[in-house]
Amino acid sequence: MALTMSTLTSTGSMFSLVRACHCWVSHSRLQETPHIDLTFVRKPTFCALAGRIDTSAFPLAWAGSSMLTEEDPSIQMITPSAFKWDVWNATTGPHPAPPASDTTLEDRVRWLLQLDNTSEATVFSAGSSYSEQQAPGFLYPTVMMDRIPTSSSVQYQTFSFGDYITAIAYWNNATVATKGNVRSNNDLKPAVVWLHPYSYATGFTPSYGCDTVHTKLAEAGYVSIAFDQVGFGMRILEGGNTFYARHGRRASLFGHMVRDARAAVDVLSCLGDAESRAAPQCGTGETPGSTYPAQTALRNIPGVDPNRIYVAGYSLGGNVALHAAALDDRIAGAAAFAAFTPFRSDSNDRPTLGLRRLYDLHAVIPRLGFFAGDTTAVPYDYDELIGSLAPKPVLIHSPKDDRDATAADVAACADKLAEKWSSAGAASNFTFQAPPGETVMSTIESALLVAWLDNVTSTWQ
Repeated sequence: MALTMSTLTSTGSMFSLVRACHCWVSHSRLQETPHIDLTFVRKPTFCALAGRIDTSAFPLAWAGSSMLTEEDPSIQMITPSAFKWDVWNATTGPHPAPPASDTTLEDRVRWLLQLDNTSEATVFSAGSSYSEQQAPGFLYPTVMMDRIPTSSSVQYQTFSFGDYITAIAYWNNATVATKGNVRSNNDLKPAVVWLHPYSYATGFTPSYGCDTVHTKLAEAGYVSIAFDQVGFGMRILEGGNTFYARHGRRASLFGHMVRDARAAVDVLSCLGDAESRAAPQCGTGETPGSTYPAQTALRNIPGVDPNRIYVAGYSLGGNVALHAAALDDRIAGAAAFAAFTPFRSDSNDRPTLGLRRLYDLHAVIPRLGFFAGDTTAVPYDYDELIGSLAPKPVLIHSPKDDRDATAADVAACADKLAEKWSSAGAASNFTFQAPPGETVMSTIESALLVAWLDNVTSTWQ
C-alpha cells in the first residue's frame, strides 16, 4: 500500500501518518517535499521510504533505513535501532551467572528480565490523578494521541502511577452504578490492564488496523487501564540507548514493562470498596482541594473487584501480560494475542530472527543474547511460565502467520499447557486459538477478548 501526498492532504492530520507508519513526521516538512511515497506493511516497526525526503523530519523514527543513515549519519536514533548488543555486553558486565535449573521459576524469570537487583526496591503504587487534566484546556496529550473515547457512554480519567507514568482509566457509565465516591461490594467491577504491541510512535493508541481495545473493554462493562510502555508513545524518549545508559546492567526494558504492569495492578487493588481504599498502602498523602483535586478525581473511577483483575495484551503487550501474571498472584488471569514463540527453539537462523529479535533488534531482554549460541540453555520457557498460572483462566491467541512466531512450536507448547490445566482439573480454563492469517488486533479479536472475559469473570472464582 502506498501513501502519497494527495492522501496526506486529504487526511489533514499528521496523526493519520503517524498511525500508518509509526514515524513522527513533521507535517510542515512533508509540505516542503515535492513527492513522498511511503510504503508500509502491517506489523513492522519501521517505514520503508522511496523518493526524496528531508531526513531531519524523522529524528524519532525507529527506522534503521540505510537511506536515512547514509544521508545523515549524525542522526541519533533514540529507539532501539541504535542499540548494539555487543556494546551493551562489553560496557555493562560482568553479569551474574544465571540461576541453576532447580531454583524457583521466579528467580529465573527475575534474572533474565534483570529484576534481580535488590537495590531497586519495589514500592507500592496507589496512583494519583493529575489536577491539570481536570480542565479541558490541559488535555493536549490525550487529544494529540487520539485517546478520548468516541462513545458517549465511556468515561475516562487520567492519572499517574509507578514512576510518574501517565495512564488512562476507561469505564462505561451506563453499566457502572455509582454510590458516592465508593461502591458497595455488589457494584465492584472486573478490571483489565491492557498492554499495547510494538508501536513505537503511538504507544497504546491503536495503529496498523488495530481496534481501540481499551474502550471496547469499557463499553463491555470493564474498568480498563491503558498506558504507554517504556520506550513507546509519550515515553519514547525513555527507551533505547537512553534506558540502558541510565540503568546499565541493573534493568531491562522488558523487566520495567513487567514492573509497570504490576504497578497498574497496585492502583486497581486500591479502587475496591471503602475498606481497600482506606488501606495504609493506598494513601497518597495528598489533601483534596478545589485547586488541586488530587485523589478526589481518582475516586471517579468505579470500584474494582480485587479478585477479578486481569491482564491482556497484543504482541509485546501479550508477552508482558504473561510474565506479569506469572509474578503476581493478584492477577486473576491473562489473555495474550500473538505474544510469543518458545525461547529454546527460537534460534537466530529462524525467519523470526530468533532470540536476536528480543535481545538486539528491540533490545527488550538483553540477557537472552547470552544464549544465542545455545537456545536450549535459556533458564525457562513458556510452557513453564504460562503453566505456572494453572488453574487460572488463560487465553492464548496465536495466528499461524505471525511473523514473530513459529506456529508449530507454539502449538506444541499449547499441547503441554492443555495437559497442565487438565491435570489441575480446570481444562476449560485454558483456551488456545490458532486461526489462519496474519496478526492483527481488530474488532474480531477485541470481540474474542470480551467474550472470553465475560465467560471467565462469571464462572471463575
